This record gives sequence, C-alpha cells and structure tokens, in this order.
Amino acid sequence: MTTKDVRVYPGVPPASVFGSASGSPIVINTVTGSLYYLRGDVVTLIPVLDILDIPIAVVSTGFDYTIPDGKNGVIFKPAGLLLTGTVRMPVNPAANQRLTISSTQVITTFTVSPNTGQAILGTPVTLALGGSFCMFFNPADSTWYPVG
Repeated sequence: MTTKDVRVYPGVPPASVFGSASGSPIVINTVTGSLYYLRGDVVTLIPVLDILDIPIAVVSTGFDYTIPDGKNGVIFKPAGLLLTGTVRMPVNPAANQRLTISSTQVITTFTVSPNTGQAILGTPVTLALGGSFCMFFNPADSTWYPVG
C-alpha cells in the first residue's frame, strides 16, 4: 500500500490517506496507528486492531505468555538470555489478524502454541537476539500461518 497524501480532518489527528472503502477515503492516524474512514463530514473509526498496539513483556526463563486479545503481538524484553519459553496465540483472534513476535534477547528453546480450537504452522524453535517473526490468522480454517 502506498500513501497518496497527508491531510488533517476534523476529529482526526494527522493522517495519511492510503485507500478507500466504498468510495470513502481511509486514513491512518500517524500517531496511534488507528484506521478511520470518512463519509461526508463524518469521521468513523474502523473496527480493526490498532497497528501499534504491541505490549512489551518482561519475562524470565520458562515463561508461558498468552498474547492478549486485541493486541498485535508481543516484544519480549528479558534481562538476559532465556533458555526456554512459550508464547500462545490470542484466545479470540480477529479475522485476518497479523501478529509480530520479537525478543531483545536470545530464546534458545522457543515454543509457539495455538490456543483452543486453533492450529499453527511454520513456527520457529529458537529466537535470535533481536529476532522477530510474523503470523497471520485465517478464520476459514482457524489456522495461524507464517508471513514475511
């Protein structure tokens, strides 16, 4: 997606127009990452996840972390090397949701698990220093797929 221009609309912080929904411009708030669409003079928040909503989790070896619903991933920020750890996908993922999972330190034995009723394919078994990966949720088969 390419940005067409940058505009300021009433009720919306500085935003970049990048597409349209049924002929109405879609804008992204360049500060919060929220998506909006405009219909006439009405500004409406699009009910999607905020792009920049990724928590930072301070974890220790042996952690078991479930990504909260409505979040777009997690950044693990441990004090040092992690020998083992598990991350679980959100309980109620959004349709076509993408998650980014990263770590500021090495995780030598890393497990990525689906939640109840979900499947997952192609996950890493270790995470390098500063490493990250992205997963996509397909609601048609309730499966998380690697992307990127």
